[in-house]
Amino acid sequence: MQLGLLVIIAAYLVTTLPGVRPQPGYSWWLDGIGQNLAWVAATVLCVVRTPATSPDRMAWRIIAAGLLSSGAANIYYLWFVQPTTVLPTPSVWAGLWLAFYPCGCLGLILLTRPRMRRVPLGRVFDGVVVGLGTATVGAALVVPQLLAYLGPDFTRAAATLVYPIADLVLLALVVFSLSSLRWRVPPAMWWLAAGLVVFAATNSLFVMRLARGDYQPGGLLDGSWVLAALLIAVAPGFPSRSLHQRPPPTWAPLAAPLLAACAAIGVLAAAGYISITPAARWLAVATLLAALARLAVAFFEARSAGVRAREARTDELTGLLNRRGFYERASQVLAERCTDDSGFHCALLLFDLDHFKDVNDSLGHAAGDELLRMVASRLAASVEDTAVVGRLGGDEFVVLLPEARVDAAVALASTLIAVLQEGFELDGVEIRTDASVGIAVAAEHGRELTTLLRHADIAMYRAKQSRAGVLVYAADQTGQSTTRANMEMLAQLRRAIERGELTVHYQPKVALPTREICGAEALVRWPHPRLGMLYPDQFLPLARHHSLMDAMTEFVIDRALTDVGRWSAEGHPLPVSVNLPAPFVTDRGLPERITETLARHQVPAALLAVEITEEFMLGHLEQARAVLDQIWTLGVAIAIDDFGTGYSALSYLRDLPIDEVKLDRSFIASVTDDADAAAIVRAVIDLSHTLGLITVAEGVETSDAVAALESFGCDVVQGHHFSPPVDAAELLRLLVAQDERSGMRSAAGSPRQRLARLMSPRARRRAR
Repeated sequence: MQLGLLVIIAAYLVTTLPGVRPQPGYSWWLDGIGQNLAWVAATVLCVVRTPATSPDRMAWRIIAAGLLSSGAANIYYLWFVQPTTVLPTPSVWAGLWLAFYPCGCLGLILLTRPRMRRVPLGRVFDGVVVGLGTATVGAALVVPQLLAYLGPDFTRAAATLVYPIADLVLLALVVFSLSSLRWRVPPAMWWLAAGLVVFAATNSLFVMRLARGDYQPGGLLDGSWVLAALLIAVAPGFPSRSLHQRPPPTWAPLAAPLLAACAAIGVLAAAGYISITPAARWLAVATLLAALARLAVAFFEARSAGVRAREARTDELTGLLNRRGFYERASQVLAERCTDDSGFHCALLLFDLDHFKDVNDSLGHAAGDELLRMVASRLAASVEDTAVVGRLGGDEFVVLLPEARVDAAVALASTLIAVLQEGFELDGVEIRTDASVGIAVAAEHGRELTTLLRHADIAMYRAKQSRAGVLVYAADQTGQSTTRANMEMLAQLRRAIERGELTVHYQPKVALPTREICGAEALVRWPHPRLGMLYPDQFLPLARHHSLMDAMTEFVIDRALTDVGRWSAEGHPLPVSVNLPAPFVTDRGLPERITETLARHQVPAALLAVEITEEFMLGHLEQARAVLDQIWTLGVAIAIDDFGTGYSALSYLRDLPIDEVKLDRSFIASVTDDADAAAIVRAVIDLSHTLGLITVAEGVETSDAVAALESFGCDVVQGHHFSPPVDAAELLRLLVAQDERSGMRSAAGSPRQRLARLMSPRARRRAR
């Protein structure tokens, strides 16, 4: 059908080419019949090419109505008005023809509005400047000529000027829409814009030629109308979502507004030498006012961007550089000063406060935060201005000393420890704190910042273990050595696992956009009797190296299901996810053990999820697939953790029984200021949703990241912005408070509602 319609339109277009017709001028068969058939064919084609499921179908239907109206006007004109060869006064023809303009404008607005929801105000002003500038030039060039041809007849002049004014409005709206979107629009909008521009230009030229009496039907001008209708009619069949486009040069978005402003200045300058209509002058003034407003918006945007950049790199609690800010500044210092031929050395000092947890537990978190602020102030005041000072998180601080060797670094570390030992007053209580410091020196211990931090962390960990205060990294401090201290730690860890002395904390998962807890991730902790609460990075390497991961994972699963059972008994069941180490995924006995554990705790499988990393895909894929299939069949959800950091393949998302994709924190950390990271995150979210998977973002630390992820359509987030990992009792308190706020007091209703938020479409199909 579409081919037949295109043939009808193309056949008429051929007849308007020079030399095709036997004689020029109006032909009843070619124009009265052929041209009108072409208009009807274009209208039908626009309707046929509009997808029934397109979110933009209402806009295309309105545009099709405009084509229908203009087609009816064309039939009326060619049969009743054209033989008179005079410009008509307002009539049925005029009303039908002018009806195209509100339809075209409204359709374009409906297509543009969803794409402008996240458009900055500056871009909107760019579009206003370009649109007004276009209207200014059109009013200056077209209107004076028409007035000269029409003479003093006011009625005739008013009836005639309606059309070029409508054309200028339509053209200005097209340019405004394209410029506001930085000219990066989907193919469908480009075809529509081309058709509207051709329509407006053809109509204005027709009115001018008719006014001066040299219009001849059946020529290229009539063909241009049909060509405009054809361009508009085929537009709905093209993609209505933006394809991957290379970003324009940085100067390109400014070119169009600048040219428009210059054009407005040119019109005002020309008004002193030639006759310029008042409308063109006022439009020129409006263009320049819009350009000035754009400059003001640009100034405020630049200032806001600077503030956001500083805030993104500043620790909110202490005012020092945060992890991102320290990484950027320290990497710059290392690149500038610690080169192969510089001869300089840079020392990195990593501080960890001793017994900080005791302060939090005894005086509260507010007192702990105040202690961190005072520690940060003393550290910053005790080092030179050239030093880079930051807080990595928790009670860890870091200092980079340019042009410092080992002896200077050790001396400064000892001085800083002495400064911290002077004591702090918190709520009327004098607190004396101590710190363990690890030191790594560039280029002796590495040239990259990540290497120096890792080595300083190893030294700091050894200093904390040995209570030495300050230690410099040595090559044998790898955490895998068989020193006496490591052997003692290994024995203690093995006993802690056997006696159930480990504990599990839970980081809540928060559903977007309801901001409600819909799940939690189980994270193991080791409350060491001497060293205090130890985090996974402090003992998991030891467990991996000595084959303790299986026993530890079994403990975490058992403890997590114990807590889930307790929450369920209280009427607040919550799905919990547990990380599985890579060898665990190939264990054929795992599904049976999970089944037994679920039965023992009387917990439904839907309240358990397992997280796997992409490293398991490197080998034994078929065996892992068989194990995962059995786990998934039980009703246990499966998630890919740290997605995008390993040796991933998209086919795994299709072939494996995956319910959830967890985006690695390395992408989330820079999603607000790195266009590439944002594009990757958006693409993974869209792909996951297409496959029926839930998307979870890890490491969400800021409200800006939450807003960006919500705009991308991310389902669930977790991170310190909402809550750090908490123990089982604290999480139950959060659930009780949440369920009371939302009125979910029924033990029967609450779990179903919470599960519905977390389960993927694939899992919901399985549950049914």
